[in-house]
Amino acid sequence: DVFLLGFGGYVREQVAVHFKGRIALAVDYKADLVEDYVRPEFPVHECLDDALGAIAAADAPLVIIATYHSDHAGDALRVLDANPRAKVFIEKPMAVELADAEMLAARRAEGAWIDVGYNRRYAPLLRVLRQRLGKGAGPIVFSALVKELKIPDTHWYLWPTQGTRVTGNSCHWIDLACHLIQANPVELTMLNNSDTTSLSILFADGSLATIVATDKGDDLRGVRETIEVRAAESTFLLDDFVELTHESNGRRRRIARVRRDKGHAAMYQDLKRRWLAGHGPRYPQRDLLRVSEITWRGAQMLRSGERQQRFDLAPAGVR
Repeated sequence: DVFLLGFGGYVREQVAVHFKGRIALAVDYKADLVEDYVRPEFPVHECLDDALGAIAAADAPLVIIATYHSDHAGDALRVLDANPRAKVFIEKPMAVELADAEMLAARRAEGAWIDVGYNRRYAPLLRVLRQRLGKGAGPIVFSALVKELKIPDTHWYLWPTQGTRVTGNSCHWIDLACHLIQANPVELTMLNNSDTTSLSILFADGSLATIVATDKGDDLRGVRETIEVRAAESTFLLDDFVELTHESNGRRRRIARVRRDKGHAAMYQDLKRRWLAGHGPRYPQRDLLRVSEITWRGAQMLRSGERQQRFDLAPAGVR
């Protein structure tokens, strides 16, 4: 039994296709329109209240949460309260508020099955980069230049309840930096001009991550990103998940793909295998709060205009 909380375009295109024949129901506030025009092979309810009974009665159901960002944490906690055996997969971000992230991390530490969906960790070229980077490479310099989509001022990403575009978008590259850098953050710097942001993170091991996100530029290819990673004698350049170049000790290696692959399919195929096999969540417990706290602080700084913050202690929950 798979339950989909949120049934917008992303879920229909990237998620539901991997669970054909296994979806019990979906929840979406546009349920009437979905049933009239999409006509799925399962019922679509308007609110979570209408689905909790079925979730509670299921044996270890998989519940995938892809609702408004502000609803992620609350929906996850309600599902687990209704059925502690449920396996809950939350699309990024895990939570908008740090306090909510702390509650989810505490629940998982107590044994709840909670996983988080940051698809770029599963991208084939990113996996090659991480493998070649290896462990013990010393301080890393990570930089990401991201072309975001242009969105209207009324877009839900910009609603006060949803954090900011740091919460909704930049969290992807904050997560990637933490995926490659295992140390705790010690300092955060924010520069911005309206929604164009430059976020820098200094880590305890001397690693530095800089993420520049802007909607300026050509929109034809959607979100486009250039990621560079430098460590010891190696330089990696990942061009929009189509091409990876690795230069080390005078040698240059290149891997190219025909199509851009940001890891969506691999992430959900992996989730399906782990759910059916009874395996645990994959997202590291440590990153539940490390990524959430950096993202939350960055969003607060963007709103307040604060330029610099220091982490006096390790992120909550990983002290």
